[in-house]
Amino acid sequence: MDGLFLVKLFLSFVIGSIWVTSATIIAEKMGTKLGGVIAGIPSTMVIALFFIGWTQSPVVASESTTLMPIILGINAICIMTYVLVTETNFYLSILISLALWFILSLGLVSLNPNNFIYSLVGCILLSIPSYYILEIKSDISSQGKRDANFSFPQLLFRGILSGTIITFAVIISKITNNPLIGGIFASFPAVILSTIIITHFAHGRSFSCAVIKALMISATTVSYTHLRAHETSLHLVCRL
Repeated sequence: MDGLFLVKLFLSFVIGSIWVTSATIIAEKMGTKLGGVIAGIPSTMVIALFFIGWTQSPVVASESTTLMPIILGINAICIMTYVLVTETNFYLSILISLALWFILSLGLVSLNPNNFIYSLVGCILLSIPSYYILEIKSDISSQGKRDANFSFPQLLFRGILSGTIITFAVIISKITNNPLIGGIFASFPAVILSTIIITHFAHGRSFSCAVIKALMISATTVSYTHLRAHETSLHLVCRL
């Protein structure tokens, strides 16, 4: 691995660790709505797209955004699946959700789509039913703040867990050498997965599901504007 890529991995780990750990603490101190909104800001995309543009080119980074909206829709489907299946078994819900993500995401690569508008429409078609099921048909309601004291080992565990998952996504997006695949793995639900695990074991299913529901809404509403703005900013930042 070259030195620049190691810098990328280090920054991915540090920023991801701080972001997810902070979001889970905010959720516990302020409630699930605010914590989910903060965790839903697409920080993994920011990290991955910036370094794709820096190490390769802004054009490659821009091409990587093509499938990101529909991948966010797939993320919404996986969140819905987790919430529904975790009523039966937590570990099974994680396994099924991740397997579903890989099957649907990599299935897009075989279709080789290259149209941002189609991808955006796909995001809408997948996200709206997922939100409807979670908001209307499920029993998931927002949770208030929790009284919690955090020890250093607990914070260290949260940071290592979230940083490792996000770093894995960045590694995969690097080694594929394909803009579409890079875009898919830049949208890997690393923050979602680490947030689920942390909040579930800290406060149980209801709290975890409430945070994830708010995260899904935040991620899908923020990301379109973010992606379009990021394409423009890459051409400026990557010249530095």
